[in-house]
Amino acid sequence: HMDPLRAVLRSNFWLSTHVIIITLGYSGGLIAAAMSHVFIYAKAFGLDRTDRSLSRFLTRSVYGLVCFTLFFSLVGTVLGGIWANDSWGRFWGWDPKENGAMLIVLWCLIILHARMGGYLKEWGIHIASILGAIVVAFSWWGVNLLGTGLHSYGFTEGIGGAVKMFYCFEFLVALGGIGLAIWEKKSRRKKSRTVSTKGSEQFPKEQEAVG
Repeated sequence: HMDPLRAVLRSNFWLSTHVIIITLGYSGGLIAAAMSHVFIYAKAFGLDRTDRSLSRFLTRSVYGLVCFTLFFSLVGTVLGGIWANDSWGRFWGWDPKENGAMLIVLWCLIILHARMGGYLKEWGIHIASILGAIVVAFSWWGVNLLGTGLHSYGFTEGIGGAVKMFYCFEFLVALGGIGLAIWEKKSRRKKSRTVSTKGSEQFPKEQEAVG
């Protein structure tokens, strides 16, 4: 029975508010992930060894985009609930598309709280942002492939393989970022120990010279 669905799609007001706002939120999450890609590639090719201004800019930008994604995804989800209540008689029905939107909001909240609590540093926010792209892709396109729920409409033919490839690619980039973060941390510790050792060797020599 498709009458309720057609009523939903005929609503120009909700198409121009809920859909645009939720799309802005989803797009913000993907742009944040793209900037995190740039961060990881810059680290991999050593582009920030002499000047870390690019890394700092990317980190601040990704944090801001996560806030942007949270705001628009949350507002868009609430507006979607109002639309659903008007069209289907319920605000929330645990529909796959609704659950996907909620996942994006929760993931953004996790990133922001972990960042403010000091659990996510520079590397952490970028890796979380890339994993967030998987959440966004699943919520935006992946749930449509399930073939269930009131939101199972629209173009889905041929996107299943592309979405799965996207999941795999983002996951591999995130793994690469984790590996680079571990390598960078070990390199800093090694450099710190080397500097400390040289300093301790130089100190006795200075004492002998004074004596």
